[in-house]
Amino acid sequence: MKKALLLNNLGTPDAPEPEALARYLKEFLMDEDVITIPYPIRWFLVNLIIVPRRKYESAKNYQKVWTERGSPLMLHTEDLTAKLQSALDGWRVDFCMRYGKPSIASKVAELAKEGVEEIHFLPLYPQFAKATTGSAIKKFQEVMQSYPHIQTKILGAFYFHEDYLEASKQVYETSLPHKNFDHYLFSFHGLPKKDVMRGEGKGHCMVKENCCFIECEQNKNCYVSQCKKTAVAIAKKMGIENYTICFQSRLGPTEWVKPYTEDTVIELAKQGVKSVAVFSPAFVADCIETIEELSMGLKETFEEHGGKELFVAPCLNASDEWVHALTKIVSPPAQSRPHPQP
Repeated sequence: MKKALLLNNLGTPDAPEPEALARYLKEFLMDEDVITIPYPIRWFLVNLIIVPRRKYESAKNYQKVWTERGSPLMLHTEDLTAKLQSALDGWRVDFCMRYGKPSIASKVAELAKEGVEEIHFLPLYPQFAKATTGSAIKKFQEVMQSYPHIQTKILGAFYFHEDYLEASKQVYETSLPHKNFDHYLFSFHGLPKKDVMRGEGKGHCMVKENCCFIECEQNKNCYVSQCKKTAVAIAKKMGIENYTICFQSRLGPTEWVKPYTEDTVIELAKQGVKSVAVFSPAFVADCIETIEELSMGLKETFEEHGGKELFVAPCLNASDEWVHALTKIVSPPAQSRPHPQP
């Protein structure tokens, strides 16, 4: 049977220009799993308020990180795909984006033309969230309705896969310029608090002490719980005790999951902390959130409030450690083990 591994990432605009950003943002923000409000209100907000205002600022931010090969997210995903193609004997490896190009539909069509009989679909998000993994899987399943002859296997969140954790530990440790940082941050992409508390977590999420580490049905797919378990596991592997788990990329006036990364580094600087190392385990590839938001913006914020050194570790990108981990993730899952306690 001819098998394919189809990697999926969030997406990127075609160019660091306002109109390209407008196209990308409209597709992204009109997804009902991203902005969870009724369609008419969402359409009005996205098309008449958010995009007309944000496309210029977003274009400027992308211009700061754009490379000759395009956006960092695109080039790292391309490199990872090429290395995985060499590492996975007998597989056809390709990638697609949830928003922008190459689309899920276009890549599935290519694989179907090549005679692929089985597609393993892997969203490259370690932790599950409806707005990321959930949306990607939904779109993939929708596309596959036109290809009933192709078998599919969906690979879900891998936040606690031993090889992912070990690859993160190795890449982070290797990148650190020294081992004498005053404090460490594990910064995850944030979500609106209401989105985290609804659904399966209702009546459990954020209402019980240490609820993220209580093993139960209500939090088995909880994004915040998976983020915290990821950070604790990596910190233990690295022997780090002085760390904070926080959340970045807040958008709009509504309350998001706390503590916020920016507020955290300001408070650390005010407390006299001079050096901070930042890890981003929600991102497997460096992108605008890790480069412009953290390496540039967060560093500037920390220094403005008295901090001296803020180092942002690279993501897994196309490192050999990550390629090795992915070859294990696409194989039968490793035997589970207990989640770490804080």
